[in-house]
Amino acid sequence: KSAECNTKDIKFKDTDWTLDGEKAILDANKVDKSVVVEIIRISDFIRNPIFFINDDFPGELKQGGLGDCWFLAALAAIEDFPRVIKSIAVARDEINGIYGFVFFIKNNWVGTIVDDYVFVKQNGHYYFSECTCRRETWASLLEKAYAKVYGGYEKLKGGHVGEAFENLSGQTRVVYNCSDILTSQTKKDALWESLLGRMNHHIGFGCETYPKPSNGVNKGPDGLILGHVYSVIRAVRFKPSNALNVQLVEVRNPWAHAEFTLSWNDKDTISWKPGYATKLQHSLDDDGSFFMTYDDFLTHFKRIESCAFQFAGECYEVFSDPLDFPDRKQTITHDKLPPVVYIYHSFTG
Repeated sequence: KSAECNTKDIKFKDTDWTLDGEKAILDANKVDKSVVVEIIRISDFIRNPIFFINDDFPGELKQGGLGDCWFLAALAAIEDFPRVIKSIAVARDEINGIYGFVFFIKNNWVGTIVDDYVFVKQNGHYYFSECTCRRETWASLLEKAYAKVYGGYEKLKGGHVGEAFENLSGQTRVVYNCSDILTSQTKKDALWESLLGRMNHHIGFGCETYPKPSNGVNKGPDGLILGHVYSVIRAVRFKPSNALNVQLVEVRNPWAHAEFTLSWNDKDTISWKPGYATKLQHSLDDDGSFFMTYDDFLTHFKRIESCAFQFAGECYEVFSDPLDFPDRKQTITHDKLPPVVYIYHSFTG
């Protein structure tokens, strides 16, 4: 496509999947036309757009006028894993507006290409998702490509974050019901030590709130949006002055605003003593990111979904209970992984 565009001296346009066609928007009347000005190339309304401003740190995203928090929460959870995003966004020609992506859909890797046409609102923002710095385009274009392989933007309304993780990684999600974890201190400790503590090692986490009640209330008394999906950014042990260590979980709302309002919320001056935010490298602005205690995290969210993002050439440790002699046979199973080599060793003593 790039060569063809260069030869003809034209930019790429995906004529098979245009934003004004039924394939992209199944019901165009559901797009709020009062705020949409036009369908336009990113380069025609954003000055000097770029896919990544910083290749090592993809910019934060913000959800737009589509109920795909489950997908955007998955993307936000892996923002700190640039290698993961680059493995999905496999090719691009920004001059000609051509972007190639791959997703794991129905047990197969599916490739697709999109152009850089987007819906634009009257205020100059994208109608669907965008990065908090609008010059950065990766989130908008990745969402567009995902909508294309899913059959349209409307197909992205409602879903589970674990499904998005699977589509982005080719791996299998793990689901934890928070009410079950809370029944056992052993389970709480195991989840913290084995999973949340390894969050920075290419493991993505998302969490879902409880559904909206029949009266249609959108926000709970804790400030969390009901029936919504959040990203889990990190888990830390923090030692406040003259106090015991506290287990904290940083969570992010893909709306990029509307935060938790109980203990350790960004306006909680009792918890946030001077200097704490600097130590935790956390902004107290209303940007959608907030901390909460581990217990509050398990209490106020309904379930957690996680997925490992694995690459060929990397090493992963597998721990198991010791095998009783003389039974030396052990079975390790895997599915949808890259080619791997298992090294088995044992010791006595």
